[in-house]
Amino acid sequence: MPQRLVHLLQQAVDRLLPPGCAACDDPALPESAFCAICEEDSYLLPSSVCPRCALPLPLSRSPYASHNAAGGCPGCARRPFSPIGRTTAIWEYEGAVSEALRRIKYSGDLVAAQSLLNASAALISPTLRALPPSLIIPVPARPENLRERGFHLPSLLARRWAKGTHHRPALFTLRKTRQTRAQASLGLIERSTNLRDAFKAHKAHRPATSALIVDDVLTTGATLDAAACALREAGVEKIHALVLARSLPRQ
Repeated sequence: MPQRLVHLLQQAVDRLLPPGCAACDDPALPESAFCAICEEDSYLLPSSVCPRCALPLPLSRSPYASHNAAGGCPGCARRPFSPIGRTTAIWEYEGAVSEALRRIKYSGDLVAAQSLLNASAALISPTLRALPPSLIIPVPARPENLRERGFHLPSLLARRWAKGTHHRPALFTLRKTRQTRAQASLGLIERSTNLRDAFKAHKAHRPATSALIVDDVLTTGATLDAAACALREAGVEKIHALVLARSLPRQ
């Protein structure tokens, strides 16, 4: 998506769409992405998470997730060679947050997107203030998703989160080098192999020594790891992942 088109789309969203609940059709609470009912069904990640993969330990306060995590971090155990040093996630990928992202991804709901953009920017601001100046780089979109939705949520997040900070959005640093299958339809091993060598850092946008990779959801980490590997090959030394939501092990 051309950079000017991303900018114009964000301006239109900012000016034209009223604040509404990201998960239903009711008005949102002040400074929240959700109405009162949906706010009760959204779960901010606790402070006690694994710093490398953002998995809560113990796992969750929501009724959706398993509560037995023994013997270290199960998220890191599945990704022993991840080049990502730290991960910051805002919500658990459950309940109202899951519904909001479903609306955005499959219905193109820009009201839901705007509500999440504004609320998440405030919530992630303390993390961004504490980090050294970096490029904020979205994970590239699958071309068919761009054609279908007309916008790319990680790019909108990267631009919104960088606003008013000492970080700089770099929306086209990464590009996809080949077609891949949709990650949601694949198992754990298939997700990793599906994205192997699928990203490359664009020569005209070689990143600095520190980068913040943005995606909407962290599930297995395969997408973020593949993107981080491309940045590492381009010379990035420190990589921090930023995501809206962290998927948790099921019961």
